[in-house]
Amino acid sequence: MTTSRPTPLPRWLAALALAGLATGVGGLACNLLLYGVQLAVFGRQVFSGYGSLEAVPTARRILGPLILFALGGLAWWYLRAHASRQRTLSMNAGIRGQRMSHFTPLDVATQVSVVGAGLSIGREAAPRQLAVWASQYLERWLRISGRDAVILSAAAAGAGLAAVYNTPLAGVAMAWALLAPREVRSWRLFLSSLPVSALATVVPWVMTGNRPYYLLPHMDLGALNSGQLFGDNVFGPRTAAGALALLCAIAVGLMLLGGAGGELFARFLVFAQHRVHHGPLRARAVLWTVPFAGLAAVALAFVLPKVGSNGAVQVQFMVGAAPAIPLLVAYGLAKPALTWLAVRAGASGGRIAPALATGATLGALVAALLGAEYTALILLVLVTMAAFFAASQRSGVFGGLFVIELLRPPLSVAGAVLLAGLAGYGTARLFFRRR
Repeated sequence: MTTSRPTPLPRWLAALALAGLATGVGGLACNLLLYGVQLAVFGRQVFSGYGSLEAVPTARRILGPLILFALGGLAWWYLRAHASRQRTLSMNAGIRGQRMSHFTPLDVATQVSVVGAGLSIGREAAPRQLAVWASQYLERWLRISGRDAVILSAAAAGAGLAAVYNTPLAGVAMAWALLAPREVRSWRLFLSSLPVSALATVVPWVMTGNRPYYLLPHMDLGALNSGQLFGDNVFGPRTAAGALALLCAIAVGLMLLGGAGGELFARFLVFAQHRVHHGPLRARAVLWTVPFAGLAAVALAFVLPKVGSNGAVQVQFMVGAAPAIPLLVAYGLAKPALTWLAVRAGASGGRIAPALATGATLGALVAALLGAEYTALILLVLVTMAAFFAASQRSGVFGGLFVIELLRPPLSVAGAVLLAGLAGYGTARLFFRRR
């Protein structure tokens, strides 16, 4: 790691403020593009909140996405064959000082557009990538180099996530998680990330307002002391204390299960990514593999309407409804399969939203099998999602904080969610011996 003298404080504060504002504007632009693509392709918002494709005419559900998937494949072919030969499109490489390509905004726009059309990949990589690209211009303009340049880029990357999901604390945790302990994890990184993430979060409020990304149904915490947590047909009658102890035991088990599932999910997608770089497909294959992966998602959405795009609608469905067990099994298999297919096809994008959707579905499935009632079901979905997500992201604190800020549960439930994130990550490290 290159070292240098700390940047003078006035210049450093200016850099943090400008990085936060620029990242917030980039996040707002990504949100506007996502919603604009959905309006152009489907005529309405279909991949957020309680949106659905079911009311969209069949021809529009097929032809519009197909055009965007074909354009996406063309853009990625050009970027990889020509535009990124001298500079990188990688956020991680950019954080560590490698100059990012001038075509980064094209890559970002392509990612957001194909997600808006229904490809099963996350959109959260795009604003982080754009934030690092913008931060490099600030670093050159304000003469920031060495250790401080790495800190500013990492803070901007975390803030990019915060901007699109309204999760400022998770943005700080992500900035920390992006850097290895031997690099520049320090109080300077932590304190610098706070204002950058806060400013980036506030800017998109002009469009979205200060509300959680997902709508959490009302949780009657008094029901946790009533004994009415599980159907009598599963465990039989029990006392209130017995029911609460049973819920805690099941929650702990789901934390462990979620951690193992999240690790397997991450490895599943890493294998797909490895095959892209080391498999037999040539660079130009993305011209047809991306449209194929997109059409697979479009076709499956006729049977499973919530499975399309990055998984935001699927998460909301699992948290706000009580689907039948066969439907839960179908969604639990479909989302990782479609995401694997998108990654294997060569699509660029994030893994965060698909991991959340898969983890939430796993929790909903186990809760349904155990006959969990309303409040208990939501609690089990949240802890499983947090454990699964934390393990898939290799960070317990980030995983727990992100789920908390996405849904803003009651304080006592938030504590359980944070614990689930730590337990899921710990399970992955302990049982899979990851270094």
